[in-house]
Amino acid sequence: MRYSSCLALILLLASLLFLLPTASNAQLTTTQQQEIDALFDDWRENPNQPGLVAGLVKDGEIMYLSGFGSADLSHQKPINPQSTFNISNLSKQFTAFALLFLEEKGQLSLSDDIRKYVPQVPDFGTKITLKHLISQSSGLHEFWVLKELAGWSAQDVFSQDDALELVSRQEELDYLPGTAFSRTTTGMVLLVEVVEKVTGMPFADYMKEHIFEPLGMHNTQFSANSSSMIPNEAIPYQRIEDKMEPHRSNLSVLGVGGLYSSAEDLCKWYLNFHEPKVGSRSLIQKLESPVTLDNGTPYVPGSGKLLYGQLFEHGERGIPKQWLYGFAGGHSMNIFRFHQQGITGFVLGNSGTYHGYYAMMMIFAVIDVDFPEPAQVDFSQIPTQRLSTQELMDFEGYYWNKKGAYARHIFVKDDTLHYGRIGQNRVSKFVPVSPHKFQMLVDSDDYIYLEFDKKAGKNQMAFYPKDGDKAISHQYQPKTYSTPELADFVGTYYAPALDVTYTLSVEGEQLVASNLRKGVIPFIPVKEDLFVSSVWYLNSLQFSRNAKGKVTGFKVVADGLANLKFSKIAEAQKVLQGPEN
Repeated sequence: MRYSSCLALILLLASLLFLLPTASNAQLTTTQQQEIDALFDDWRENPNQPGLVAGLVKDGEIMYLSGFGSADLSHQKPINPQSTFNISNLSKQFTAFALLFLEEKGQLSLSDDIRKYVPQVPDFGTKITLKHLISQSSGLHEFWVLKELAGWSAQDVFSQDDALELVSRQEELDYLPGTAFSRTTTGMVLLVEVVEKVTGMPFADYMKEHIFEPLGMHNTQFSANSSSMIPNEAIPYQRIEDKMEPHRSNLSVLGVGGLYSSAEDLCKWYLNFHEPKVGSRSLIQKLESPVTLDNGTPYVPGSGKLLYGQLFEHGERGIPKQWLYGFAGGHSMNIFRFHQQGITGFVLGNSGTYHGYYAMMMIFAVIDVDFPEPAQVDFSQIPTQRLSTQELMDFEGYYWNKKGAYARHIFVKDDTLHYGRIGQNRVSKFVPVSPHKFQMLVDSDDYIYLEFDKKAGKNQMAFYPKDGDKAISHQYQPKTYSTPELADFVGTYYAPALDVTYTLSVEGEQLVASNLRKGVIPFIPVKEDLFVSSVWYLNSLQFSRNAKGKVTGFKVVADGLANLKFSKIAEAQKVLQGPEN
């Protein structure tokens, strides 16, 4: 009996050791170790501050895994590799994995209609497939924008049911599913419902039983309760008036957030990419493949090529790099993957700070590759075209991007073409590389272009990164309104899809929108019956008129949303006064 008890204990210890990650720093050279350690000297010298934990995986081995700073300022508890953080945007990769895992098991198909699993999604008369949802090509509104427009604040708890309610009230699609892309994570929220319907289990329970536990990720869990106690959590902080205060996210929506994990567990997750124990090699390959439209076109915005795993792939000095960052209250997450070189570096933090620099510098310390391009674009090596001031002025004007709902101003200053962003205090300079093509002057390795094409007597402008999608804008004639003319737009407007009203009035000589929960938002005119603001969720208002020329409503267009309609329901009881004599 004594022998069998000892044997059982030995076997138990052996199994636990198998689940532990490879010892940190084991394969680093002395130089690499010193180079990476030096990155975190500030936290070593000042440990009683919010900090971070860093992980580096290469060729199926954990190269570096260490924590720095405090997980709890009140109790001076240090951060360690088992400390947990809300990993925000990276939650989407796990949601995508779950969907592809079920597809691999034959329990669903990406060609399935979402209404098969989530009947509260409206019937728009066309099929929205699971593939459309995971590829951000569904035509559904972005729930983040709807949440803000409907009046939720950062202090309000916003739940899965709240998100589903907003989705169920959509009146029309932004476009035919599978024919276009838009920045929308609504699909990931719906995929959580799909997983629950297919498995008959709560999403969090399914992920724990079928993915986290088999990988030994014992400090990882989805939590739909933003106020629940999370084991080993590094308290999230934000600096408020020179003092660090706890700052927790109130978002309780799974699929796009709500996943708590540790650096140790994330190492195990990415070790599974190297040698899959959960899911197959083909599943991992699909996770790292680009999403496409129904016609096979990939999605390549300025962030890079969107992958099924919801990371973006972008060139780093000519080498493919996957990346993602995110914030959830005071928690932050930054990750970079050079998957062709088998390297993943990430940093999790609890001070509400971007830590991408440290994740990238860890990788640079160990990557063994000759980058084909320099760290910064060397413009002395780029053949440029000499254009006269008059030739440059031929491109001057104002340009409107209908899809993104933004305006740009192209102008010449000091014999250089300038790209100004209307409503923002940002201007970029471009140099000509051909008679109609210009390259942005940057302090990085990014290649960004402007290209002009005259169509129907007006300039069409394309803005695009190297190998990326072109954002097309068309030249327009700016519109100005006198104070009396702005009276046409004054009134109260209602959106039944959100059950919310905004009142438009004139303050000074400017049109403003106001809502009890959102305050006052100023707008500037762009074109006739078209106004823009600097507020991301109320980016532009396109007004409509009846046959008599009377304003009847407006349509909101923002990043990830179009065709959201407000109808005018009342005239504001405000008399507009002219200037005093």
